[in-house]
Amino acid sequence: MKKILGVAALLFLICETGFAQKLNGQWRGFFNSKGDIVLTGGDNTEYVLELEIKGTEVTGFSYTYFQDRKYYVICSLAGNYYKSTKSLRVTETAKVKGSTPLGWSDCLQTHILTYDKQDGEEELKGSWRTAPGQLGECGTGTTTLTRRTLSKNLASFNKPVKPTPFSGPKSTTKVPDLSDKNKKPATPPVAKTKPVQQPAKANRPPLASKDVAIKPAPLVKTTPEKIAPEVKKLTPAIPPIADPNFEKRSADVLKTIEIGSNNFKVDLYDNGSVDGDSVSLFYNGKLILSHKMLSEKAITLTLDATTDYAINELTMYADNLGSIPPNTALMVITDGDKRYEVRISSDLKKSGTIRFVHKTKTDQ
Repeated sequence: MKKILGVAALLFLICETGFAQKLNGQWRGFFNSKGDIVLTGGDNTEYVLELEIKGTEVTGFSYTYFQDRKYYVICSLAGNYYKSTKSLRVTETAKVKGSTPLGWSDCLQTHILTYDKQDGEEELKGSWRTAPGQLGECGTGTTTLTRRTLSKNLASFNKPVKPTPFSGPKSTTKVPDLSDKNKKPATPPVAKTKPVQQPAKANRPPLASKDVAIKPAPLVKTTPEKIAPEVKKLTPAIPPIADPNFEKRSADVLKTIEIGSNNFKVDLYDNGSVDGDSVSLFYNGKLILSHKMLSEKAITLTLDATTDYAINELTMYADNLGSIPPNTALMVITDGDKRYEVRISSDLKKSGTIRFVHKTKTDQ
């Protein structure tokens, strides 16, 4: 009996590993916005993911195309795969190459997607939001991708596609062959003519239809809930600041704030008179803002509350003391409809620190 159970467990492990590898390769489609930003591609912006999954780790590249591929951006990405829900979460980590319209700035994104297969069509559907650690907010929306090819390069994809960027190759998907097997026509002429015309609806690439672009809405709601249990391996200790360009200083914890949203916004101003204060910011030991002068105009950051740490720390490191020591700032934190104001100060020995605890983490 033990031997039989062992073989069954091994087969299950092989199946799970095989499915993760099945998601490797290229997925094409689009993302759109809920209306909080303007996309250069219109309602739907052409989007391609090339994924490589090893265990629970996901790496690869993203390709975004604008204005009939006149402009494009290629980014490296990294993330995690969750086998229990057949979901993945990938974040664009850096721009590798690209050309964007004059006056537009690049925006890195996080995409949360779930695998689905219906009528032989493989899809990754879900939502996207602003990647953490960026200056400003660049919106949220939905993402819909379908399987087109397992090729590890975009040579064929970079060729012009007609009639739309989302139509993919023309419909020669061998649906007639599948119909032949099921129908078993009495005469060859019937087998060749009927199946070709009948599955016109099935042959239509789903990405060319605006209806399909709108339907992922329910998945946008449920996908984060599905994968949330997979992101609960929290690290209790926050890594110290280990940047060789910054000397070691003690942390002065001024306040702890409970965050309910996945992302929250931080606006940083000079507190009182503008006296030339310059600061650097660290989030969980990583440098996210370097040598910025504080003024009456806000420095805005969007931070991720759903990290792998039980407590998230934002540390203000004083580059100087300005003309009126110590280095002081007003920090305004926006969490959905909640707003917090914290006056934070740092000097050449201590760095003012604010702690953030995500609500779902405290419920565990």
